[in-house]
Amino acid sequence: MQRSFSLDELLQNDFDFKKINPSLDNIKIALEAFRDFRFDFQTIIIAGTNGKGSVATFLEQMLLEYSDLKIAKFTSPHLFCVTERIKVANENINPQVLADLLLEIKIKVTITLSYFEKITLAALLYFQRQKVDLAILEVGMGGRWDAVNIVPSENRLATVITSIGLDHQEFLGDSVEKIRLEKEAIKRPGVSHFDFQDYFFEGDVLEKNFLLAQKVFHEKIFNVNVNRSKIFDRFYEVYAGRYQFEKDLNVFIDAAHNPQAAQELVLYLEKNFKKQKIELHVAFLDKDFQAFINEFVTSGLQIEKICFYDIDNSRAQKAQYMQELCSKLHTKHDFQCQKIANLDRSKNLNLKVFTGSIYFIEKVIAKIKGRASKPVISISSL
Repeated sequence: MQRSFSLDELLQNDFDFKKINPSLDNIKIALEAFRDFRFDFQTIIIAGTNGKGSVATFLEQMLLEYSDLKIAKFTSPHLFCVTERIKVANENINPQVLADLLLEIKIKVTITLSYFEKITLAALLYFQRQKVDLAILEVGMGGRWDAVNIVPSENRLATVITSIGLDHQEFLGDSVEKIRLEKEAIKRPGVSHFDFQDYFFEGDVLEKNFLLAQKVFHEKIFNVNVNRSKIFDRFYEVYAGRYQFEKDLNVFIDAAHNPQAAQELVLYLEKNFKKQKIELHVAFLDKDFQAFINEFVTSGLQIEKICFYDIDNSRAQKAQYMQELCSKLHTKHDFQCQKIANLDRSKNLNLKVFTGSIYFIEKVIAKIKGRASKPVISISSL
């Protein structure tokens, strides 16, 4: 008898996000259920608070352009569909293939896995079966207990740490030093390690992430002259929702979601849009939104107004609460509540900056691009 599953059903998370078990035991046990699995590909593992996805994507595009290797990439979170997380040769995994892998996991693995453990396991199986040469693996959170840290030392071509700030303190620690220790747990003796803090790159944050990726590429793959313009063009083509400028609408979109990312975004906007008046549009999950907003109101940017939005997520901050609190703290600024449904595609005189939760960014892009939001993909499997 055939039953129809959606990808969401197959990836259903049976764990409370706030009660994640700090252990690699589950992913180890799950891998053992696949007796034919072997780590027969090399990996580059990337951890950090901000910039992981950017560094991974820059590195991916360099590898695709200048090497003959079959390249895979595993990142999170996704914007429109979970298939975006798993790529081989710049192509998302086919939804049916992903569903088949997840169903295979459901049948073979007898223990309960989290969402991220399931999708990580599916990615590793897919990369092996696709016979990739090198997989770029982005850590989901932390490093020490993240599922990608299951990769053996001999299969780590390099480890990378991007910029580190305060985020996920309930899991990783209440200081940058404690968080760094969790992320540095991806390091292994004898494996080349690249750390953002060890280099004095010049430029805005996106330029620095490019230079970090280029450093890894030159030292571990191929010391060739990288065409910066071509790699940046490809980056913008494949990486939506990060430093995305819609010139025809005068809209800037970036999924900055913590105070450090806000600081980096402010510096980028000050460099590239200093003379423009700005409308800031934001929505957050359970983040320090006050510190985030403070980065903007204390900057040199010309902030005309700041608009808060509600998003349909149990962890989301309420727009009215954020508006009322910020209005009391920053009385010289105009704080408003707005609705995503009221967004339009008209040309804006002021630069509209949309930032905050990835869930918010997905809705914004869907609205201004006139596309469907988060498709539900149903898969028929035995």
